[in-house]
Amino acid sequence: MVKLEDVFLQIGFNELPPFLGERVFSLNTDWVRIKITHLSVIPSFSYGPGFSVKVNYASNRILQMEPDFIPDSADSYEQALAYIVFGIGSDVGKLSSDENHWHNLGKSFQNLLPWEVEKRKRQEEWEKLPKASIEISWLRVLVLLLKEWRDEIKQNELISFTFNGEFVVFKCGNKTIPIPGSGTKWENTYFIDFSELNNIPIRIFKTGKQFHVNESKLHFGNKTLLIQNKSND
Repeated sequence: MVKLEDVFLQIGFNELPPFLGERVFSLNTDWVRIKITHLSVIPSFSYGPGFSVKVNYASNRILQMEPDFIPDSADSYEQALAYIVFGIGSDVGKLSSDENHWHNLGKSFQNLLPWEVEKRKRQEEWEKLPKASIEISWLRVLVLLLKEWRDEIKQNELISFTFNGEFVVFKCGNKTIPIPGSGTKWENTYFIDFSELNNIPIRIFKTGKQFHVNESKLHFGNKTLLIQNKSND
């Protein structure tokens, strides 16, 4: 672990006399004053300890935006710089001189912040999900055809669906509904119970173009249908 207090000193901050027993660091230039005070507990987080960051600009046109609290340790020097820049805000970089090159460097390391790592992880997980992009007009057709099935198929029957890279195909007995879609071919065939037809969307909105499977659920427009089981057909 890397202590942010060590990094403050390395990049040009000065340590001030302790305030209420907590360490204080400051960086002053003609255009900005940055004061960073250690806190045993950070109010806006469920964990601690960390630092409270206060930024005062010479220009009243520039205001620091929240959040202004950062943890007091990081996994690496690069992540420590990212935390510091995150707490200070992006406007410092707009005015910084060569002596504050660490700010631009810290901005380049923002991808190391835990919430950015988690965001990429969620995006990677999303990319792996079986999904198809279906035009809204075709989704509306699918809704109408599945509603017709509610009156035509037996209540104990399962409905299968899959995506071959060109069509999302629903099957039940000798009935088939192929709907054009785009995306990557799915490896599996999935199944929903007849009763799930009661949960299909009543209306398809413009934001409902994605059609995808997540664990045991089919996300269909603004509705979620429970998947009965799945196999590697």
